[in-house]
Amino acid sequence: MKQKQNMLYKVLSISLFLGIGVILLPLCSNPQNKPVKELLEKTDLSLKTIQNVAYKIYKTEKSFTSRDTVINTAICSLYIEPKDKDGMLYSIDATLPEKNSLWHEVYDGNQAFYAIINKDSEKYSNKFNFYTVKTKDDIIGSYSSNFLCSNFFDRSQVFTEKSDLNTMKISEEVHKNIPVYVLTVIGDDYGDSDDRISNTIDKYYIRKSDYLPIAYSFYGEFQGMKQYEFVDIEYISINSDLSPNDFKVYSKADEVDFKKLYDDNKDLVLNETNSPASNVKNNKSEGQKKVNYAKVPYESLALNNGKNLKLSDMKGKVVLLDFWYRGCLPCLKATPELIKLQEKYKDDLVIIGINDTDDKEQVTDYYNYKKVNYYSTYSKDIHIAKELNINAFPTFIILDKKGDLIQKIEGFKKDKIENVIIESIKG
Repeated sequence: MKQKQNMLYKVLSISLFLGIGVILLPLCSNPQNKPVKELLEKTDLSLKTIQNVAYKIYKTEKSFTSRDTVINTAICSLYIEPKDKDGMLYSIDATLPEKNSLWHEVYDGNQAFYAIINKDSEKYSNKFNFYTVKTKDDIIGSYSSNFLCSNFFDRSQVFTEKSDLNTMKISEEVHKNIPVYVLTVIGDDYGDSDDRISNTIDKYYIRKSDYLPIAYSFYGEFQGMKQYEFVDIEYISINSDLSPNDFKVYSKADEVDFKKLYDDNKDLVLNETNSPASNVKNNKSEGQKKVNYAKVPYESLALNNGKNLKLSDMKGKVVLLDFWYRGCLPCLKATPELIKLQEKYKDDLVIIGINDTDDKEQVTDYYNYKKVNYYSTYSKDIHIAKELNINAFPTFIILDKKGDLIQKIEGFKKDKIENVIIESIKG
């Protein structure tokens, strides 16, 4: 499936996965930045030892034209071909934004197969395609390339770009309890005139134990819009007993067990059918859709100020739960509007900001700086967002005066949120 990319996509591809083209390039000698040069060389050598790799990838991103931050996941397996074949075999299973949908794609070196698998009750519908691969461009579609991390793992790629080591710096951090080197690259502007992406910053998180990348982040600006992404890589296996035989492309659709493919990867799927936000019913008396949610999984919430808040004590008032984190620009833009809503409906509305990601100090500092007038809770342990199947940020959940969860809204849609609040206050 050969995909034609317009100029903007080409520009984005260069910036979003500048990738190891920066990390693994043949470096010119530069005695002024020896630590960076040594880190790049060690990472290069470490990646060259990989013959095959399986990993789970978590991708958080907000595109230039989107208001919301989206989280997607995928499981990928790569088999690195010998250098003379210039490529790699792969299998990928990834979430899709559509409800209950999974993307499956596999490439065996000659042919590729992809399918979009949807589940509706116990019926599996699908869209699939087989195609013969003539060039590598035929197999790297815009969706699958977001997860394959080919710039990290395809050691047959020739890295010929030159880069100024003085634009890079190294710091040391602990990322998810793992000691890492963080290589920060202040990038050049990409593209010409109206297609230019500016103020780009790439960060590569290199595990100290083996010099393998385990995370990547990007930030850039384009025509007044901002884009960012964060990628986490969780290694499942490296140089295991994977072989080319494990990358099978079916010859006809009758051979494909779509149900098995779906069930094997159902933990990846953004499955709202099984989420607490499912099972929508009509409330005829009010003309409003009522959602039969599971209850919020935690009755008592630990607030930033050290006190506890019991949701049962909030009955009689409408409760708005704001799921956010500090790296989410749309979340931050919603804060001043939430402050206004809390003030406007202060007698009938309780807003609670819920942050499962950042540290207490980070959350408290931000709320103090913004002079937030509503409650805030945080926890890295209880994961309320995960238990409510929240995969996009910001997301807002509204509880009516009885404490029932009646609405889930992804993205800050002020008018919609306010209308639900007004209707709920009226009861």
